Amino acid sequence: MWRNPTTTRTHTPLCTPYTLPAGVVVLASTTQTIFPTAVFSPLCMSSSSTISSSSTTASTLKNPFYSSIIPIAYTIAGTTVLAWVLLLLLLITPQTRPYLQKLATLSVALSLTIALSECSQILKKQYDQAYEDAEELRAYIDGGLTLNIFRVISDVFLWLAQVQTLIRLFPRHREKQIIKWLGLALIVVDTVFWSLQSFLPTQVGDDRSFRDAIPALAYLFQIILSLLYSAYVVYYSISKRVYAYHIKNLILALLSLVAVLTPIIFFLLDISRQWIAGWGDFVRWV
Repeated sequence: MWRNPTTTRTHTPLCTPYTLPAGVVVLASTTQTIFPTAVFSPLCMSSSSTISSSSTTASTLKNPFYSSIIPIAYTIAGTTVLAWVLLLLLLITPQTRPYLQKLATLSVALSLTIALSECSQILKKQYDQAYEDAEELRAYIDGGLTLNIFRVISDVFLWLAQVQTLIRLFPRHREKQIIKWLGLALIVVDTVFWSLQSFLPTQVGDDRSFRDAIPALAYLFQIILSLLYSAYVVYYSISKRVYAYHIKNLILALLSLVAVLTPIIFFLLDISRQWIAGWGDFVRWV
């Protein structure tokens, strides 16, 4: 459910201290009582925001580092550079590479470039207004129409490239046919759900139970596809372990295992730490 776009947030920076009335401040992991009053000093007045009170400290009002704008910004920038480097390696390598791999890498590189551009725009806006809001940044990037269009296209190419890779791994015709048709069916279902989640307009009186189920179903099929792909690749490597894990190929084998298992790890992290979804998507993409 945490992948649903959030409502638009507005911020009015205040550069003078103001008084918080008596009451209880509800935080993510605790509550703080203010009595009788507390004075809040905004971030633009000093290097850090402070609340002067006998029972409230500034550290309790901060979000964890992983839920700040810094991991999102650095992850988008790093994965964008990495995607273009991978595309360059595919183009200049002397060995022939499947065309779907090249199309998938190109679409991911373009999508991440768009995400980096949108990230820079919202960060500039927040900087100009003297505040930081990771939730707004994530919602702005996830809700971008251009990025969502490219994301659906790149996801299709990625899944097709993975299906093509699996077809090349197995020699029997029957296995190739099973992988091809099962993969195509899952890709179609996954694309439908992600398209509904990204482009279905919200209308007053909509059936919320149906709309709330779409992100969960889309996420479920993402997990299924990643699990199937990683399971097939690991199974193939074990069946060819004499060659796959030979000392000359060991580094490449370990890198390959990390590459196919990383999406599964981040799926699990997303469930346990919802804020990681703000930047874990970009890692999985690459």
